[in-house]
Amino acid sequence: MTKKNLKSLIENIDKDCQPVAEGIIEEIDFLQGVLKKLKKAIKEQGVTATYSTGAPRESPALKSYNATIQRYSTLCKQIELMIRNGNQIDTGENVLQSWLEAQK
Repeated sequence: MTKKNLKSLIENIDKDCQPVAEGIIEEIDFLQGVLKKLKKAIKEQGVTATYSTGAPRESPALKSYNATIQRYSTLCKQIELMIRNGNQIDTGENVLQSWLEAQK
């Protein structure tokens, strides 16, 4: 999804929360570029590399890709929740607040 498409989706988010959503979109856009470069490196170099001793190991590009895709997925989930909820990031605080109130 392009940055322009993502920005059009946040129009329904509360105006006070839009700067946070825009920041998330900036990070998603950046990570999309990083993932594209890492994919290219993995395709060219493969998924394994070797230590100086000759032992196989996970390639640095694959290791970076795996870490980056997790961050990317988390940010996508956050922006989706903000859009779906209209104005809040789902941090679990509502669940915690409900539990605390039930304990009274």
